[in-house]
Amino acid sequence: MDQPKVAAVITLGCKLNLADSAEIGRQLQDRGFAVTDRLCEASAYVLNTCSVTHVADQKSRRLIRAARRISPGAIVTVTGCYPQTAGEARVLELGADLVVGTRDRDKDQLVSFIGDRVSVPANADEPGVVPSSSESEDTTAICDCFISAVAASNVVAMAASSVRCACGIPR
Repeated sequence: MDQPKVAAVITLGCKLNLADSAEIGRQLQDRGFAVTDRLCEASAYVLNTCSVTHVADQKSRRLIRAARRISPGAIVTVTGCYPQTAGEARVLELGADLVVGTRDRDKDQLVSFIGDRVSVPANADEPGVVPSSSESEDTTAICDCFISAVAASNVVAMAASSVRCACGIPR
């Protein structure tokens, strides 16, 4: 059976970004995607970025490059504050396929962009949250992330060590 298409919706920053990401995730689920909040092998990425400090800018840049490195053929979309401060051209140079703003119509454009470019298998299981490797034996399209999300603030901490995630993709 075909693997469900996976959309990784990763959030840096504030509660507004968390709410926006949750809405985007629901829309992607409605289109048949399995949605995860981990940086792992995926068909599409939604990177909701922050730009409140230079450290947040750095994390946003690293996240964009990491998504492209993990799944070179995936759709990488970027929203949030970072594109507003860095500029669309800079974000596209980092590896994004689409850069959108933070308005509702921008979120709709983002979901449509992904949905139009990634086909969901007709016989895919019920879309939802991607199971962790302990919940599913068949995890060929899913890996544990090598970037840990800090639950309280949903900030992505990126360690500099060379760690391999469960699917064998090196950092």
